[in-house]
Amino acid sequence: MTDQKQNAFVLYVRTLAYTLLALALRLAALVPLCFLWAFDGRLSVLAALCPLLWVFVILPLRWSFAQAITRKPRCFRFGDAFNLSRYGEKLGQGLLHALHVLVWGIPMAALLAGAVYCYTEVDALTLFNTINDLGNRCAQVLGLSTANNFMLGVGAVGSAGALGVLIWAWGVVRNSATRYLWAALEQPRRAQLRRCLRGGRLRQLGVGLINLVLLLPFLYMATCALKTAVSDGSTMLMMAIASGTLPEISLTQLATPLAVAFAALYLPLLPLRRWNTAAFALRRVHAVTDEKVSA
Repeated sequence: MTDQKQNAFVLYVRTLAYTLLALALRLAALVPLCFLWAFDGRLSVLAALCPLLWVFVILPLRWSFAQAITRKPRCFRFGDAFNLSRYGEKLGQGLLHALHVLVWGIPMAALLAGAVYCYTEVDALTLFNTINDLGNRCAQVLGLSTANNFMLGVGAVGSAGALGVLIWAWGVVRNSATRYLWAALEQPRRAQLRRCLRGGRLRQLGVGLINLVLLLPFLYMATCALKTAVSDGSTMLMMAIASGTLPEISLTQLATPLAVAFAALYLPLLPLRRWNTAAFALRRVHAVTDEKVSA
């Protein structure tokens, strides 16, 4: 295929097609996890192929995609997106980028670990009393009634979770343009990447907000599904207090609307978010280049 420019529709369709192929690759990389449940004994060790595939295949391909989307604007080629040239550099950059994002996710991971521990190790009555006591303390701070504040405690726990998600999301935004900057620069170094972002954090925040708007339809549907699940879970928890055991939770009613929202609202808008971030990275590279020329 030649390097002639593609119109916006063709460009979108090709990027969406790559997105679906990349999703298929990610799902294939998860297949080895089946060895943990489908097989016993020595074959279960094959589940270790899952993280290996993600580290040594999926991560470098993310940087190949960045090359395809920045090196030839308005001409997206599958050959570039799946090209593993400069593999060692892409692998190193991918691991470093993943580490930076994971650091921002530490608060959220700690909250999730605490939630899992409470659900699996704490009985229903103790969990109810703990959340109610937390609500009572919040009520004291807010000057409210200090009795029966279970829902206020639930709100406090939910707020802590939301804060953890926001911290992680900001870390994702701060690092979102890294691979596109790396692909756009001739000889990328960490100092060059930081120089391109210096003075452009507000613009990067604006790009992140635009991407958030594109993500809002999916987030709305996901929030509705989670709200229903939390409401049903709270009712089941209250009913289970008398028995002293936590109820069994079915994930089918939650997973189905999430899967539909993912296919209908997340994937179709993902190429637009990728191009938006790549365009920001290209503008920053051009701005730094122009500064050097004028100097």
